[in-house]
Amino acid sequence: MNVDSTFKQFSEHSLRLVAEHQHASGAFPACPNFEPFRYGFLRDGAFCAYAQLIAGNEGSCRAFLEWGAAAIKPLSGRVADIAKKKWGSEPILDNEFLPARFTLEGEIERTEWPNFQIDCYGTFLWLLTEYIRRSGRKVSPLVEETANLIAKYLDLVWTLSCFDPWEEHRHERHTASLACVYGGLNAAGALFGKSDWIELAARAKEAINRSADRYYPKYLSGGSVDASAMWLAFPYGVVGYDDARFQRTLDEIKLRLLQGGGVARYPEDTYYGGGHWPLLSCWLAIVESRLHERSTALDLLGWARAQADQNGYLPEMSFQYVSKKEEMQRWQNRWGADGARPLLWGHAMFSIACFCLSEA
Repeated sequence: MNVDSTFKQFSEHSLRLVAEHQHASGAFPACPNFEPFRYGFLRDGAFCAYAQLIAGNEGSCRAFLEWGAAAIKPLSGRVADIAKKKWGSEPILDNEFLPARFTLEGEIERTEWPNFQIDCYGTFLWLLTEYIRRSGRKVSPLVEETANLIAKYLDLVWTLSCFDPWEEHRHERHTASLACVYGGLNAAGALFGKSDWIELAARAKEAINRSADRYYPKYLSGGSVDASAMWLAFPYGVVGYDDARFQRTLDEIKLRLLQGGGVARYPEDTYYGGGHWPLLSCWLAIVESRLHERSTALDLLGWARAQADQNGYLPEMSFQYVSKKEEMQRWQNRWGADGARPLLWGHAMFSIACFCLSEA
């Protein structure tokens, strides 16, 4: 089965959809049709920008980096305040950390939604290095100054508990979050010749490895598996695909989270009942392709493609298999029956997966 003939059309549709919804500022809304997601999430947007970059749309990626830098750099005072408070008796409040999302115009978002995440800042650094590596272009002084600010910020906060990439579990330290920190600092440190960034990345990697026994757990303190552990290999390179503990982590993901081609986030998930995410199926397809399991990868992409509605919109998740129906009803009462659709991050991951399969 050829990935080009089977999925090329939907991949191109996904790229167009992502590009059409890029704001004039350079930001991408997480979902243009779902009120809680009409913001520029740094992590979601970074993968939307990466999909555009590898498709040859360098300008889209550059615009996103400029938007992010313009939003982050004015908050340098927060980083200075955190540095003062960290070793004192005065606590650092959650709204004093750098935020995980902004308005599309680059302003501070004022809702009460959890906003202290470190994964997005590691991811922003990783995207910056990918842009320079793939385009061969320099970035503006603003973007480079922001990279330095982000590295300083991560040095201050990487040992603190925070919200995970799913905006949950505030009082834990998370394997996936530290994978993002490692990936961003290690890549940017090598690119800019910053040995202290590389050393900091190595400490984050050491913390991840210390937490793993048989497989890489959801939290550094232990816990069950999370599909975001796939990030350890792709794209952040904390471990190789053939790493024994990573292989056992994949086994746990397939055993506990994979059903009918869909991948859930983690076994205890209650968000919309714990449905299965097309973007995570695409992620597993990428990993399987790197392990030379092409047929399995194509099956996973086929499932993800089948979740699109008549408009070709991928949802945040599929409700075909829901482990906690009472929680699904609670979220539907709160935010509507369908949740986020189209989830631009999902469309970006479909295109990235198609690229990876073609590359493999």
